[in-house]
Order: sequence, then structure tokens, then C-alpha cells
Amino acid sequence: VYIDSTGAVASTTNTQVAAYTINIPDGASVAVNFGTTTSYGLNTWSLPAPNGGGNVTLLVAGMLAKTLYHMQALVSLPGGLTFTDVDHTFTTGASASTLTLDVTSPGTPQPGLEFIDRFLQPAALVFDLSGNLLWAYTSPSSLGNAGVQPFKPLPDGNFLINVSPDSAYTVDGGQINPGTPIDIREVDLTNATVRDLDLATLQTNLNQFGYVNAEGDPISLV
Repeated sequence: VYIDSTGAVASTTNTQVAAYTINIPDGASVAVNFGTTTSYGLNTWSLPAPNGGGNVTLLVAGMLAKTLYHMQALVSLPGGLTFTDVDHTFTTGASASTLTLDVTSPGTPQPGLEFIDRFLQPAALVFDLSGNLLWAYTSPSSLGNAGVQPFKPLPDGNFLINVSPDSAYTVDGGQINPGTPIDIREVDLTNATVRDLDLATLQTNLNQFGYVNAEGDPISLV
């Protein structure tokens, strides 16, 4: 006997990402169907219940800005049974950027998304093929004269982002401002940092474990 529960949808620090939480039993899994109507048409991946059952939170992303969406969890139970949650609504906030795409004949764009990193206005941006912003990352702290270059999706749904000054910046005579980050970050869809490796920590690790270059000298990064 399974007793289903009603989920809840909440906003996140990213105005185009919703957090859908629902309690599911042990051995079950859940995905979220979403779209601009109750026909949905889009869906997230599936996540399993924790050991013994409990709350599962899925981050729903890939939505247009300033748009009302319908969402409904689909729970798959052991043995092949499924049930759906009630319909929930969520309205996204304004987008952080816009883009105009010009597609000319005879070119045909491949299906998928456009990933763009902007250096002078530091951000990681994901657009659909019509130029609509679906997701954006901007650092919660000052970047000084650093930028996002580049970023990529990870299998767990997060993004790996390199935040640093341009590689030729000091060669061209530029001075890196104190406090400017030089690091690699894993961030989730809400823009929260999951883990971070900065250059100073990497240097410490290299020294601690005795890494050397081809000439046998200690590797110097900073």
C-alpha cells in the first residue's frame, strides 16, 4: 500500500529555475513534466528516493523568462506502478540577457542549445535556437577583471565553470587586481557553488604531494 503526497514548488536564487519537492516511498523514483500548458511536453530527468523513502527535490530549468509554467511530478513505484502529483504553476522571472540569432539559408541549425560565455560582462549563458535565454550564471561575488571562460555541463546536472582573467591578460601588460578569482567551480542550476578549487589551493596540493615539471623542478602556478 502506497500513500501518495502532494509536492510543492518553490522559487530559487535563479529566477528561471524552480525547485520541485515531493515525498516518495523507498524504491520509487520521480521526474517532473512541465510546460506552458497542462499538456506539459517537457520533462526533467528522474531521481530516486533516499533510503527508506523521503523528500526528493528536482531543479526544473530550461524555461523561458517571465512565463507561466505548469508542473506535475510523475512518480514511478516499485513493480511498475506510477502516479502523478496535482498540477502546480510557476512563473519565471525576467531574463538576465537577450540574444538575436540570424539563421541564413542554406544553413540548418542542429537541434540543441547555444552555450555562450561573456568575458567583459562575466556570465555563462544558455540560449535556445530562437535566442531566448534559458539559464544564466553570474558570480555572487566580485570578479575583478576575471571572466567566465569556458563552461560545460556535467553528468550530475551541474555546470563546471572556469573563472579567471584572460590567459593573455598579463602578457599584454594588464595587471590582475587583488582579490580577482582564478578558480574552477562546480555550480548547480540555482547558481550555488557545490565545490571550488582556486589556484592557491591547487599550488598547495602540488607542493604537498611533490609534483615536479619535466626538468624536475617544483611546479609554480602563483
